[in-house]
Amino acid sequence: MRCIGGFIVIALLIALFTPRIVQAQYPSPTACEPVTCYSQVGGPETIDCPAQTGNPYSFPVCNHGPTTCTAKWSCTQFTGCTDNTAWSQWSGCAEGIEGETRYCINEACCGNAAEARICNWSPTGPGGPGGATAPPADPPTNTPSVPQIGDIQVRAVQVDPANTSCAAIRAIPTTSGQVNGATHQFTLSSASQPAAQAQVGANYVTFSSVTAGSYTVDPSPPTADWAYVRACTTNLDNGTYSESLSRTLPAGAILRWDIGYTLGTAWVQAQGGDVYSSGAIRSYLPAVTPRAFITDGTGGYPGVMTYGTSYDFDSDPYVAGADLVSADNWQVNTTRASVNYYDYFYRRFGAPTTPTTEAPFNNLLAVTQPVSNCTESTCSPYYVVGDMTTSGTWSVGANERVVIFVDGNLTLGGRVNITSNGFIAFIVNGTITVADTVGTTASSTTPVIEGIYIATTAGQAGSINTGNSLAAATARFVGQGMFIANGFLLQRDLEGFGTGNTGNAAELFIYNPQLLLTMPDAMKELSVTWQEVSP
Repeated sequence: MRCIGGFIVIALLIALFTPRIVQAQYPSPTACEPVTCYSQVGGPETIDCPAQTGNPYSFPVCNHGPTTCTAKWSCTQFTGCTDNTAWSQWSGCAEGIEGETRYCINEACCGNAAEARICNWSPTGPGGPGGATAPPADPPTNTPSVPQIGDIQVRAVQVDPANTSCAAIRAIPTTSGQVNGATHQFTLSSASQPAAQAQVGANYVTFSSVTAGSYTVDPSPPTADWAYVRACTTNLDNGTYSESLSRTLPAGAILRWDIGYTLGTAWVQAQGGDVYSSGAIRSYLPAVTPRAFITDGTGGYPGVMTYGTSYDFDSDPYVAGADLVSADNWQVNTTRASVNYYDYFYRRFGAPTTPTTEAPFNNLLAVTQPVSNCTESTCSPYYVVGDMTTSGTWSVGANERVVIFVDGNLTLGGRVNITSNGFIAFIVNGTITVADTVGTTASSTTPVIEGIYIATTAGQAGSINTGNSLAAATARFVGQGMFIANGFLLQRDLEGFGTGNTGNAAELFIYNPQLLLTMPDAMKELSVTWQEVSP
């Protein structure tokens, strides 16, 4: 018989017709008193345990029932369960003990049964001083091993992008923040792998009575539109917190995971050209079509992604999105020597020393569009010393070429567009910033900035900043041409505009190969690998 709870050892058992002393052990509910169903050392007097098939030694056992504390005599049983892990250890043999017992600890194999076996101990028999050596018995034990288990609760919730802290994630009630249909499971390295469970609303799924040990949760949101933010854990027994997808479940404890997601997150996309980064590239792609970091250009092909350290296009913490690079997934892991392209081109164009001060450069805070200053074969670039801001919309027409060097920072205060075979290039020894008011609607692919834009410095501090999304009419940045910088600051966010971040990239960079043909010869004759974006 078997009960779950505390344990009591019954040490004196004797058969009816052939008196034998038997060492026995059985589990007992905590609330039960020690069993006292025998009245004397010679008892029991009213139970007969005949021999059974496969078990010729059946002993009477004094113990309570599985669900009550009422004590009674019963016989050990033969179950046919041969799985040794389904049984407790044998109670042990010693001098004067002729039989030993063991009880079932796996109901699926042997129910609530107990088994007995003869010890064969005698002064001249096997195991005795004058007999053969008996096989060694299992070491005696007073208590069975207690299963080391606990419970784990997991849920995914939608968090406000403005506050993604663990405190905010844990505070979301089960009546809101629903990520309905999220699936939760554990990695193969975890202490056990219970079957995956699907979440309903913002309620927790519970993995009950799982093996204690280290666990790593593997959540899957219902669609790629959900962007993982962070995982927050709580030990409900002692109230300790941590931020991780992994944590140890102590025996008897309840461990809880609250996993925060945003419905989409700002992302960037390129079209048709190569993308190079000496470091990491990250852009979490939602469930758009095509779901690719670099989409095909006008020629029907994407570009090649070259990265220095890593890339990540899927917010799943265990997936990098190797199949989301492009339709062809062209990618190269390498780095190139750093080049100060401002200095490089400055020297190629004759290293001008006299700043341009005539109109429209006489007011660097509001520079309107200048006239063309280059042909295909010759070029006298404009040279600005100090910070410069463009004013109004610039439109470079057919056969016009404009090249401007800025030894300082450049702010693009209005649109810069190209028509026909026009050409414009800004080569900046500093930062290029796009004004927040320069943009287009969330779903538009019309470029607001066109041309070649270079921002590099000797200290590798040059950057291109795309601005912020402040109004629906100018929320999205679309640039067409080639963009080179020491770094990119991408701060556009379509949350609250159009279909939000689940519909379109906040920044779209489109490669324009025509610029390779229309640029001045001084730029064509350089061993420059032109890229459209380097996030």
